[in-house]
Amino acid sequence: MPQLITTDVPRFWQAFEHLDAPDAIDHFQRFYLDAGTPGVQAFIPERIVSAESLVTAVRARRAYYASIRERSLATLSDLGPRLDAVLARLPEVVPGGPTHDVYFVIGAMNSGGTLSRGEAGTFAIIGLEFFCAGPGAITDDLNPWERAVIRTPDALPSIVAHELVHTLQPVPQKVEPALLLHCLGEGAADYVGELVSGEVINPRLFEYGLAHEPTLRARFQRDMAVGVGPEHWLYQGNRAVDEPADLGYFIGAQIMRAYHGRHRDRPDVMHDLLHRALLEPEAFARESGYFS
Repeated sequence: MPQLITTDVPRFWQAFEHLDAPDAIDHFQRFYLDAGTPGVQAFIPERIVSAESLVTAVRARRAYYASIRERSLATLSDLGPRLDAVLARLPEVVPGGPTHDVYFVIGAMNSGGTLSRGEAGTFAIIGLEFFCAGPGAITDDLNPWERAVIRTPDALPSIVAHELVHTLQPVPQKVEPALLLHCLGEGAADYVGELVSGEVINPRLFEYGLAHEPTLRARFQRDMAVGVGPEHWLYQGNRAVDEPADLGYFIGAQIMRAYHGRHRDRPDVMHDLLHRALLEPEAFARESGYFS
């Protein structure tokens, strides 16, 4: 059974008390980064980056962080009951189920969750600041993408399911075709996570995707054909214009949904969704029938 590790969150707020001090960077370094769990350590590259970067990001969103402090701590206090159903359902959907731990941290408002594979093992990390929206949360100092993607704590079951599914996926030996491969990786976590949690991880994205699916599907096919990279469909943040960011999650999940619908009776269908999709992405997508 995965363990839920939350000790980094109080450490962050201990450092936050010194946000206006001349030695704020030193406080964040000592109290939060140096003292942090493997979850914080794995969240530093490409996300937290450094104590200086974190202080800069938090100061730029000071009102939001201050407004979610109590909600984040209250969320930790009832985290077990929130996630018990997901943790119990996982081995029913995925035979064997994941046993990897889940770390909850506070980051720099650039990632709601990720997977870590390294010397400390394989585990999931959740950026809790993305899941503290609701009454009292002050969002004036967030950018449009941040305001669009933050969720209430009720979204935690779906995001935890998504990240735990990632821990079950293999590491592909080749990265081509990159666009399809990356979208299948995220789409599998979205779709299988939905089977586990009973919830779509990003309702706004899913609603937009369904309303524009024929156009998105045709564009995705064209982009695959000409070698467009995943950065045009994934991990866009505030760079997306005229439509929600990260529509590759939706396309990947729909390919998964189509494949599962066609091959639901196969005893190894879940293995296909989690493994074959990343090891044989082109054959998997073709056999899904999604682009037919």
